[in-house]
Amino acid sequence: MRRMLISTCLLACVAPAHAFAQPADDVRSALQGALVCTAHPVKTVEKIAARGSDFAAGFSAVSFGSGSDQRTVIVLKTPLTIAGATTSAVVVETSPSHEDFGGIVYGRFTGDIKRVTAELKLGAHRDLAGVAMGAYERQLTVEPGGAPAQVCPMTIVLTPLSNREFLLGCGWCPG
Repeated sequence: MRRMLISTCLLACVAPAHAFAQPADDVRSALQGALVCTAHPVKTVEKIAARGSDFAAGFSAVSFGSGSDQRTVIVLKTPLTIAGATTSAVVVETSPSHEDFGGIVYGRFTGDIKRVTAELKLGAHRDLAGVAMGAYERQLTVEPGGAPAQVCPMTIVLTPLSNREFLLGCGWCPG
C-alpha cells in the first residue's frame, strides 16, 4: 500500500512535467512572437505561465492580482534578444503601469533603440486619433492567424526610458 501511494505521488508530480514539456527554444520563440505581435500575445504568455516555473525550459513564472489588475511575469534564465536588444522578463498587464506606453505584453529591453525601430519598422507616433500607444509604433494589418485587423489593431510599441533602455511589446485598445 505504501509503495503504491509513493508511486502514485511520483506519477502525479512527474507526469505534468512530461505532458507539458516544451524546449527552452520553443518557449523563447513563443515569447518573442508575443512581444512583436506575431502570435496571440496574452494567450501565448498565459499558456506558458500556466505551467508555473519550469527551470528545465529556462523560465520562472508568476501571476498575481485579479481582473483588470492581474499581472503575469515570466523571468528568463537566458535573456531574450530582439534586433540585438535584450530582456530577461516578459510581462502581461491589462492596466498599464507605465506612462506613455500601451503595451499589454512587453519587456524592458537594453540595446540600440535606433536599430530596434529600424528592424521592426517602427515609426514615430503620429497623433491621428489622440491616442498614443508609445513613442514608436507600427500597427499591424492582420491578426495572428491572418484575419484582417479590426478597429483596434495589434500594435508593436516602443517607448524609450533612457538612451539604451526601453519598453517594447504588443498592445491594442484599450492598452
